Amino acid sequence: MIVKSAQPIEAPPLPDGHEYLIVWKIEVTAPHAEDALQQAVDIMLDRHSTATVFEVSRTDTGERVMIDLHRMTKKHMRRLKPRPTETR
Repeated sequence: MIVKSAQPIEAPPLPDGHEYLIVWKIEVTAPHAEDALQQAVDIMLDRHSTATVFEVSRTDTGERVMIDLHRMTKKHMRRLKPRPTETR
């Protein structure tokens, strides 16, 4: 199923945390939007991809930083491992 337009899902803020907007951008050439999306997803999920730069903005202050996962130390990368999801 292809969704042409969707409202963003807002997660509740973490206790004692800040809300951030994370942006990952990439340009691709494709005959249709769905093909472009598929290319972007394939690139994002490729373990060897070099498209690893994210813009991280704190929503309450507007402070922005660019973070390149390839330039992070192993210590920082360990902190980014997927966390188990809670079951309710």
